[in-house]
Amino acid sequence: MKLFLKGLVLLFLVVALSVGCKKKEETVTTTDTASTFNDQGSTKINNSVVSLPKSLQATTAAAARVGKLLASDPQYAQSSGMEGIYSGITNYVSLAEAMKDLVKLLVSNIVKSPLLASANVGQEILIPDDPADPNAPKKVKVEKPATGYDWKVNLYDSAAAVTPYLVIQFSLTTDSAKGIMRWKFSEEDSRLTAAGITGVSVGRSVEVVFDGTATSKGLEVKVVQDLAALRTYAEANWSTLTAAQKTAIDLGQPDKVFLNASFDGTYFTIYGTSYHPGWSLQDKLNGNSNFWGTGRTMYSFKAMSKEGTTSIAKLYLALPTEDLTDTTNMWTNDSVGKLFGQAMTNQFNKYINPFFDATANNASSAGTIEVEKQNGAFMLKYMFGTEMLPGVTALTKFTGSFTQAQYDAAKTFWTGNTGMSSFFGTDLATFQSGFTAATSTSSPSKESYYFAIMSPVTVASVTTAGGITEAQLRDFINNSNTDTNAASLKATYASVTSLVNPAFYNQTSGFLGTLDTSTDTFYKWSGTSLAASTDQSSITDMKAFDLSKINPYVPADVKAAILLVE
Repeated sequence: MKLFLKGLVLLFLVVALSVGCKKKEETVTTTDTASTFNDQGSTKINNSVVSLPKSLQATTAAAARVGKLLASDPQYAQSSGMEGIYSGITNYVSLAEAMKDLVKLLVSNIVKSPLLASANVGQEILIPDDPADPNAPKKVKVEKPATGYDWKVNLYDSAAAVTPYLVIQFSLTTDSAKGIMRWKFSEEDSRLTAAGITGVSVGRSVEVVFDGTATSKGLEVKVVQDLAALRTYAEANWSTLTAAQKTAIDLGQPDKVFLNASFDGTYFTIYGTSYHPGWSLQDKLNGNSNFWGTGRTMYSFKAMSKEGTTSIAKLYLALPTEDLTDTTNMWTNDSVGKLFGQAMTNQFNKYINPFFDATANNASSAGTIEVEKQNGAFMLKYMFGTEMLPGVTALTKFTGSFTQAQYDAAKTFWTGNTGMSSFFGTDLATFQSGFTAATSTSSPSKESYYFAIMSPVTVASVTTAGGITEAQLRDFINNSNTDTNAASLKATYASVTSLVNPAFYNQTSGFLGTLDTSTDTFYKWSGTSLAASTDQSSITDMKAFDLSKINPYVPADVKAAILLVE
C-alpha cells in the first residue's frame, strides 16, 4: 500500500522557517521552549527511531503489492515465484521504514523549529497560506500535557479549526527520546487521478509510536483507511473500467495495517496484521469464488532478523479469519500450506458432492438420482482407481470372500446399467467365482469386478463424510497420471502445501524455504518449487531464532480498531 504524505514536503519548511508567523492574542503560559525545541532535541529524535532490517525490505519497486496476495487463482503463489506470497511482509517492513523516515524528518524538523523555540505554551500561531501548497497547515500550537509525554504539538488545517489533523507528542531524556504522531486526512488518491478516476476520496488515519529510551528501540505503525467511496465506485463501474484503472483502485489493499518493530542491539523483531475486506468484493466483481473461504481477510506475520554481511531472517505467516480472538495455534492452523490443502479439498468437494446428494441435479444423471450416483462412482474410479477408492480396502490388500449383503447392495446399486449388471450373473457364487478367476489383464479384469461390488461402499463413504478428505485428495494428486496437466497440478500442490511455518530468508538469495518443525523437514526452494531436502545448512543459524515471545496482533482487534487524533 502507498501512503500519500499530504502537505508534508512544504510543512517541514513552513514549521521550521516561519519565524514571522502571527500569534493569536489569548491567555498563555510562558515556558522555556527554547531548551527543548533546538538542534540537540532534534538529534535525540533522530537517534531514537529504529531503522528496519534490510533483509526484510522489498528490494524492487516491482515487488507484488500486498493487495494481490490472496488472488483467487490457486496457482498464484506458483506463478508469481512462490515467494510472492511473502511479499506482504517485505512491503510492510518497507512501509514501516518509510514511516520511520517520515517521523524522523517531521518530528526532528519540528523540534528544531525556531518558531516553536520562541512559542508560548498554549498559544495558537497562525501560518500564512501558501498558494503552492493549499494542504499545508494553517495553525500550530504547543502544549504541555498533564500525563503521558512532556510536549505536544498540534497542527490544524484551518485557522478556525478546533480539532487538529496532526498531533505530535514527545519526551526527551539526556540522550534519547520517545513520542507518538497521530495524523488524519482525506484526499483523492494520486494513483486514481493518474488513471483518470476523479472525485473519489480516501480517508486515512495514521499513528506512529517510537521509543528510543528503552533497552530495545521500538517503532509501532498503525494505518486505518476509509475505502467506502472507493468500493462504491468500483461496484458501480467495474464492467467499464480498464485494467489499468482496476489496478489503480486496488480493491485488495488493506483497510487497516498494524506493525510493530524493535531492535535490541543484535536482533530485529517485527510483527504485523492487516485487514483486507476488499478481497471478497474483488472476487465477486471478477466472477470468482472465494477460494480461501469466508472471512479469510487477514494477513498476519512475525519475523526475526539479524543483520550482517549476509543478513538473515526467520518468519511466520498466517491468513487467519477476521474474527479470530485466540492466536495460540494461528501459525499452524492458518499457515498458507494448511489453508491451501483445505481450500483445494473444499473446491473439489463442491464439484463431486452433487453426484451423491438426494437431488438429481447433474446434467449427466438422465434425470434420476440413481444414475447420478452411478456416474459419481465412475468418477471416483477414474480419479482414485481401485487401489485408493475412498472408504474401500485396496484391492491388493483384500482377502476373503464377499458377503451376500455386499452382493445384493451392489446389484441394486447398478440397476439399469446393463454393462455393470452383467458382472453379477445369477447369484453370489457366480460372482465370486468370476472375481477369483479374473486377473489384471483378463476381460473383464479383477479390478472391474472389485469396483462393481465396492461401488456402494465408496459412494456411501463419500456421502457420509460430506466429500473426500484432504488426505484422500493428496493421495489422488500424488498418484495421478504423469501427463503434463497432472504433473503441473502435482508440482503446484506439493509446493504450496509446503508453505508451512517458519520460512527463511537471506538478503543475498531471498526466499530459502520452509521448515515443518513437527518432523524437522526442510522444504528447500529451488527457484521454481519447494521440495523436501536433507540439506539444512542454509538455515542452520536461523533455526535457533526464538520468536515464541512475540505476541501477534489479535485479528478481531485489528478489524474493530479506530484511530483518533487527539
